[in-house]
Amino acid sequence: MSEESHSDTGTTQSSIATTYADAVVVPTRHVTNVNITATVAEITMTLGQLHSLIDPKTRTLLPPVKTEWFQSLALNPIVAKQMYLGLGRALEFYERQFGKIPEDPSFRLTPDDELLPGRPAV
Repeated sequence: MSEESHSDTGTTQSSIATTYADAVVVPTRHVTNVNITATVAEITMTLGQLHSLIDPKTRTLLPPVKTEWFQSLALNPIVAKQMYLGLGRALEFYERQFGKIPEDPSFRLTPDDELLPGRPAV
């Protein structure tokens, strides 16, 4: 990983990806929250991760601690449409392989639940 110093701000910035020959390894962040807005020029997706805890005695989810908003993506309408079509194909494939994905926004997993038939419990 390379680092870049900025003398004017006194900060050091680490590169996000590490290059190995022809491959680039990019860190993965899990997204649990998405906020989407649109203007005539772009569609913006702000990505976040909900941080919550599991009660060790009851093995139930405690109320959410907080959402960490960590990335905002601004897409022109053409790229947004390509993403929409690509995600649609990926979701169709996923549901053929693993079963229907719950659509209820209040659906939450507990440690003993199975998200989809045929998948191991979380």
